[in-house]
Amino acid sequence: MDIKSPTLSNLPNKSVASNGNDSKMGNHMYALQMLAEVKEALTGIRENKRKFIEYRYFKCLTWYEIGELTGYGRTQGNSILNSALIEFAYAFVDTEDLRVIKKNGTQ
Repeated sequence: MDIKSPTLSNLPNKSVASNGNDSKMGNHMYALQMLAEVKEALTGIRENKRKFIEYRYFKCLTWYEIGELTGYGRTQGNSILNSALIEFAYAFVDTEDLRVIKKNGTQ
């Protein structure tokens, strides 16, 4: 008869759960930091342009609803939104560089 020492290999490892919790907490803290930095970058955008970002991305309004609130049609509103996003990219550059600079028609 062969007697072996009992092993605990089939039991869950406590450190795996704590690492998962650490990871969740780290992700949560990162998300809070990014949100604060996005808010800060948005303060650097002119209010009329900032409204388009707010309406389109935070309030998820349709172009029709945005037009009702601003008086701009979809084409003009989209142009203002694109300009606002460019301003945001430059305001956010210290956190993450979202700019895409095109040279001679290439990215």
